Amino acid sequence: GTDLTGSTNLITHYNLEHAYNKFCGKKVKDKLSNFLPDLPGMIDMPGSQDNSSLRSLIDKQPICGNSFNLLTGTLLTGFRLHTGPLPEQYRLMHIQPPKKKSKHKHKHSRTQDPVPPGR
Repeated sequence: GTDLTGSTNLITHYNLEHAYNKFCGKKVKDKLSNFLPDLPGMIDMPGSQDNSSLRSLIDKQPICGNSFNLLTGTLLTGFRLHTGPLPEQYRLMHIQPPKKKSKHKHKHSRTQDPVPPGR
């Protein structure tokens, strides 16, 4: 046998051209927004139409300020670790309240035996 290397086309090596064309030749019917509903904006149109593609971002970088201000001592206190136990007001912030168990009423659909006539 021949040694498979990274330069070997595995689709042709294993005779999978038909399967490749069957699955990769189809057009996708679903829109991108169906899979990513939380993204803002119109994501179903190509980025070249509204200049939101990665290429347009690289070619024409947005103009923004590039000056950084150092944080002063009082602003840095929020990032310092303090010794001792966590203050009471912050202890339960990360614990979510337990979910209430919903009581489902089960409908029993028992078929009752018919009462024999004469009783």
